[in-house]
This record gives sequence, structure tokens and C-alpha cells, in this order.
Amino acid sequence: ASDSITIFVNQKPVANAGKDALICSGSYATIGDTAMLNYTYAWASNPVGFISTMSKPVVNPAITTEYYLTVTDTVTGCINMDSVTIKVTISPTADAGADHEICSGSTVAIGGTPNPALVYSWVSNPAGFSSTDQNPNVSPTVNTTYYLTVKDTITGCYGNDTAKVMILMANAGADSSICMGEKAYIGAPSRNNHTYSWKSSDSLFTSTSSFETVNPVQTTTYYITDTDTLLNCVNI
Repeated sequence: ASDSITIFVNQKPVANAGKDALICSGSYATIGDTAMLNYTYAWASNPVGFISTMSKPVVNPAITTEYYLTVTDTVTGCINMDSVTIKVTISPTADAGADHEICSGSTVAIGGTPNPALVYSWVSNPAGFSSTDQNPNVSPTVNTTYYLTVKDTITGCYGNDTAKVMILMANAGADSSICMGEKAYIGAPSRNNHTYSWKSSDSLFTSTSSFETVNPVQTTTYYITDTDTLLNCVNI
């Protein structure tokens, strides 16, 4: 008597977790490969915390992380595995310095403690200012936000920060219209280290408050002088 048996060998599915990569902190990386017909995908990570069933997920690790891929062929039931490591390099810290208030026409230096290992690049909003200095001097004529980008020449990673420079301006309030006998409000809330002085077009009104109630009997223009006692500048 004789008999035979055939053992069919199915190929394992292709598991491709992608190539190891180096990214800057805060950046993203794509791992895995294009999905294959009849394949299912399962991802896990070390440190734990990441799972996915996509074939090509996008990851944003805070520290160096290894990702493990398990691929299953739903037709044959065969399984294959692969892994990929995403190394994370800490991005440089950009320091645009503190926000500033200045008098109109004044100049102020922006930026924090200089770092000679970084390359600096500044732009502004409104546009018009650019610099590669670590602590450039600026003289804005309107309130301006300055954007700093620094580059680590060794790792190629970037960091960003912003600083605002505000022009000190007097605030007499908005023009308004009232009926005879009604009251109107002028000025704005007071600020520390500021003094105020009011006068009017009819020379009948004076005050040293920042915010006032007035009751004019005819159309009147009110003028405020705002003095910053620390910066020693006057705005009218």
C-alpha cells in the first residue's frame, strides 16, 4: 500500500516598517509602506502609547521611539513583522526676548541671551524688517510683532519665538454724538506710571484723570496728554 501528502508553503506577507530616521523635536515622520491587498496592519511602540491599523501612519514622537509592525495576510493567515526607529533630536530654544513698550520714535533691542552656536533670522509683521543679528535694534512706527527663527548648525533643527513692541499712544476714546443735556465718556482706564492732563477746545474743561464724564453744551473737542513717567515720553 502507498499514499502521499503535499505540504503547501505560503509566503509570508511583506512587512516594511520603513527606514530609520532622525527628526527634530516637534516634527513628524511617516513610517510603513503602501497598503497591500488582503493585508492587515497593526502597530505598537516602545515606549508604549502608539497604536495604529494604518499601513503608513504619521508619527510625532517626543523622544526616540521604536515602532513595531505586524502584517497579517488575511487569505493565508501568515504573519510577518518589522520595526523602525525614529530618533528625536531636541530643537534649539529660540528666545526673542520680552515684549516691549516704547515711545514713538524710540529704539529698543530685541532678543534674549545670544547663542553663538545658532544662526538667527528675524522678520516682522507688519512686514519690512529683517535681520540676522542676535539682538537687533528696532524702531517701529506702529505696534509690531517680530518673529525669530534660530537654526542649530549641527543638527539642522529649528526653533521659533516672537516678541512684540508696542508704541505708547494716548487714548482719548472714540468720537461720539449726544443730545443736549446728556453726558459722554472720554478717555480710557488708567495705567501704572502714567499721568494725564486734559483740556478742551472751549477752554472750559481740565482734568488729570485718565477717564472722565463730560457734559458739553456745544460740540467740543477734548485733548489728552499722556505722560509715561518711566520712559519719560509724552503722547497727545
